[in-house]
Amino acid sequence: MSHIAESVHSSPGKKIGDGKFRVLVLRQQPSLSRLRLISLFMALEHGGHVAVQEVEVYHALAYRLEPLTEQGRYSLDGEAIPYGSIQGQVLPHAMQLIGNNL
Repeated sequence: MSHIAESVHSSPGKKIGDGKFRVLVLRQQPSLSRLRLISLFMALEHGGHVAVQEVEVYHALAYRLEPLTEQGRYSLDGEAIPYGSIQGQVLPHAMQLIGNNL
C-alpha cells in the first residue's frame, strides 16, 4: 500500500494489486546521526524518504531475511514474532477489495 497510516506516505506511487512488495532498507552507517535518522522518519510524511541516499528501495515478488546473529528481536506491526529466518511472498488474487480508485 502507498500509506501505512493517514499521515505516513511510506511507498509513493505504490498501487494495491500491482503484484509487488516494496522493501525499504535503511542500512546502519557510521555517518547516520540521530538527527539524520529523525529527519528520515519525518520525510515519511510526504514520501521524501525514498529519495534519500541512506534508503534502498527494492521491488520484489518474494523475500527472505536471514539474521546475522544468533539472538535478536523482531517486531511486525508492534507485535513480537519469533527471531530467525523470515520470508514473505505476493499471493496474487488472494483477496478481493471493493472500493473506489484502487
